Amino acid sequence: MYLKERQQAAGNSTLIGGGLSLSNLDIDRTTKKFIGVLERLLAAGWVSKKGFESEIRNYLLIEHQLIKNKTAISHFLTKPVFMGFIKCQNGRYRISNYGEGFLTKYMDEDKKGCTDIFLEQLHKVKYPNPGTVRVSPNVRTYPYRMVFYFLREEGCLTGEFLIRFFPYIINAKSLDEFGSLKSSRILPGPEDYLKFYSWDIGTLVNVGILNRKRGTKKNFYDDIITINDNFKDSVDLYYGQDKPTDLFHSEDIYNVGQIHRKKYNADAAAKDYVRKRDNYTCRLTFIVPWNGKDGNPYCEVHHIVPLEFREEILRDYHVDIDTPEYMIAVRCDIHQKIHRGHNRCREKVLRNSFDCLTDEAKNKMDLTWEKYCGYYNFKEDDQQELFDWFGSEKYLTNRI
Repeated sequence: MYLKERQQAAGNSTLIGGGLSLSNLDIDRTTKKFIGVLERLLAAGWVSKKGFESEIRNYLLIEHQLIKNKTAISHFLTKPVFMGFIKCQNGRYRISNYGEGFLTKYMDEDKKGCTDIFLEQLHKVKYPNPGTVRVSPNVRTYPYRMVFYFLREEGCLTGEFLIRFFPYIINAKSLDEFGSLKSSRILPGPEDYLKFYSWDIGTLVNVGILNRKRGTKKNFYDDIITINDNFKDSVDLYYGQDKPTDLFHSEDIYNVGQIHRKKYNADAAAKDYVRKRDNYTCRLTFIVPWNGKDGNPYCEVHHIVPLEFREEILRDYHVDIDTPEYMIAVRCDIHQKIHRGHNRCREKVLRNSFDCLTDEAKNKMDLTWEKYCGYYNFKEDDQQELFDWFGSEKYLTNRI
């Protein structure tokens, strides 16, 4: 179990290399790379993974004078995706709200604001996520909750613990095993895993959240890691209520291509009703699709408001969007365009989808066009920017 299933280090580098200061941007390549990626994504909106590697290299070369090299795309994207600063969906990338907030605070040289965003977001980061596509699905932990849980319990951690023990605590059972092993001072002897310590813990040290006192051993076993006194209150704010049961999760996650996505279970009876109500005809094109195996025209059911926001809307407005009032029958290709198409091709289908809602349904949840666009991360002013960035109209059309 230990060698095959462990917490992984996402990305082949640290995220911040020289601290949260604009002055370090001139000398620190790692931070410069990270900030440059956020800047480009903020300007471009959604960008395709294919071709983005060369585009971001050129951007970093021109805007930040970083020498062009053969660095893999993981150096640019995997770590910020893992940390939640970049949103990854269906082979496309976009800066997240946390990434945009961090970039704003960074440019304002608000170090405390940057660190608070780090701590808030890291409390949510879990394995697996889109930044750890190779990690075993059996590893279902909140790694940074664990780090701060142990630091708050023990006061300090050694490099040996973070290299030899920590990556192999992947469930409640292994956490219990660690407790007994710790008390008897018996080492389990798993394979050393230095990457998590070097890259993930190293990022928290560089940001200033953690302190590291270097030891004398070359293998870093006698390094001492503690929480920076300046951030103990912030750590207590975000992590103070965590219990051992909060360090693990059990959500059902399945793999779509190379993107880990949560599966949302829609009401099957409601979907059947919607298909019959709409007479097996696409509500957005009024075209009857081909016949399926059951002899009826094959169509999918689209939740006009994405199902991933169901719990949030149910909590805030007491409205259940998994009901026929908020569902329509659509052709499968139109359904794909709504969720995966470029912004230049999504506006019309999104507008038609929005118009399918009755005024009463919209009023129940104070739904406006602008708010609706936010659910799909769609910005009308992104379209020209995307056009300028990716090239000709013919090229954009062929990307769908």
